[in-house]
Order: sequence, then C-alpha cells, then structure tokens
Amino acid sequence: MNSFVERARKLFGLASAERRLLLRAWCLFIVVDAALWIVPVTKLLPRGPGPPARRGALPIERIRWLVTVAGRHAPIRATCLKEALVLVWLLRRAGIATTLRIGVARPAGDLQGHAWLEQEGRAISGLPASRTCEPLLPANRARRRP
Repeated sequence: MNSFVERARKLFGLASAERRLLLRAWCLFIVVDAALWIVPVTKLLPRGPGPPARRGALPIERIRWLVTVAGRHAPIRATCLKEALVLVWLLRRAGIATTLRIGVARPAGDLQGHAWLEQEGRAISGLPASRTCEPLLPANRARRRP
C-alpha cells in the first residue's frame, strides 16, 4: 500500500500540464502498440511541418522523462521504438521538430536493433553515449504517393 500512496503523492505533486502529458503518453503507448501490429512504422511517423513552438511548453527533458515514466507503468512492454514514437508525437505537438532514427548495433558480435530521436543531428533520446548504432533508413521522410 505504501508504494501506491507514494506513487499517488508523486502524481499529484506534478503540475496539471505534466499530469495531462503523462496520461496522454500512457494512452499513446497503447495506441502505438496496437498500431505497430497493423501498419508499418513509417506510416506512424508525423508528416509535414508541425505547429509552431508553443509558448510555455514543457522542455524536451521534462517531456522525455514523463514519457519514460508513462512507459514504465503502461500495460504493454515499452520498447525503444514505442517510446521513440510516443515521444516524437508529443514533441511535435509541443512544436519541437525531431527525427526518429532506427538502426542497428553489433555489441559483442550480436545484431541489435534500436530506435532513438535526434534533433538537428544530435541524439536527444534513447541513445546512450556509450552505444553506437548505424541508422538503417531516413526517418520522418515524406510518404510517397502512388
């Protein structure tokens, strides 16, 4: 019971905008998980220019932290890809342009996939400094129309 009370205390200690973003992120994890079963990841990327940066929007670091927390408590397994997709949508909504990157690394000869976000060529989420990944495809590209 103590952990529940402590979590509730932390939740209500957040500003209302942070609580809304946390709930939105939690819901987006469920939506993204379901969508990945139905459509390719490239169809889940935001298209076109996002809205202008909103005045009073939360900083990137805070949004990233809230998405991580939502992922920890989501009813689905929050992988790096799901976290990156949720974060790219929430940052875009805040008027912050980012690029989703999907790549591979070969630690100790194994092949591991990974997803992360970049802003102006710099990793801002999901890519530890000690990890090097080779991007596989350009992300956030415009969808080709037949």
